[in-house]
Amino acid sequence: MRWVFFSAICAAFLCGFSAVRAEGILQGVVSTERLNLRAAPNPSAEVLAELPQGTRVLLFPDRSGEWRNAGATVGGVSKVGWLHSKFVQELATEAAPVAPAPLPVAPSPAALPRHSPLSITNTNLKCRENIIGEGLERCSLWIDLSYAGDRDVEGEFQVSCNASAELEHRGDIFTNRKTFDASTTLWVNNGYGSAMLEVVIRPSFSIEPLNRVKVRDLECRHSRY
Repeated sequence: MRWVFFSAICAAFLCGFSAVRAEGILQGVVSTERLNLRAAPNPSAEVLAELPQGTRVLLFPDRSGEWRNAGATVGGVSKVGWLHSKFVQELATEAAPVAPAPLPVAPSPAALPRHSPLSITNTNLKCRENIIGEGLERCSLWIDLSYAGDRDVEGEFQVSCNASAELEHRGDIFTNRKTFDASTTLWVNNGYGSAMLEVVIRPSFSIEPLNRVKVRDLECRHSRY
């Protein structure tokens, strides 16, 4: 069984009463000897990864002071967190305006890491308003999955994803964090395959309406049937 991790912190997952897609994603490169990718925009936050000089990253629109929301691939695992912008040099070319991709520089399928053939290529959060009362009735997190492995791989795989989301109801002092999961079948032919998976996010038990949903972490795994 193999795992793909995708920590989704940027605004692509911030939903009010309609879906929002991330735009203005830029490419960057680490300009210092070693830079910490942190879980939050402060120097005492958990270190998710250490990025050596020259590491390519994706720079997302979210900022917090001198911190920049960013994604990088470390050892074949995709991570999203926060980098101090002082130590990242923006590259001139703008990346495609899509939700955060698992790889900072999109390679051809043959160039994907052999030990991590499954990747998340796109995500889209769509929320539906409650037609009876106020707020949101439910949200759907749509996940585009791609498999690119050895050409002799054939067959049927089960893909399961867990999404950790913050649910904010009206009047909440603290947000409520819950995990939602779903699974689907992915068919692989000559080492390649793709699938789309829907993770349904429903409100917590509350007498107050659900005002906002933000997906914080996304984790997917695959295995043969």
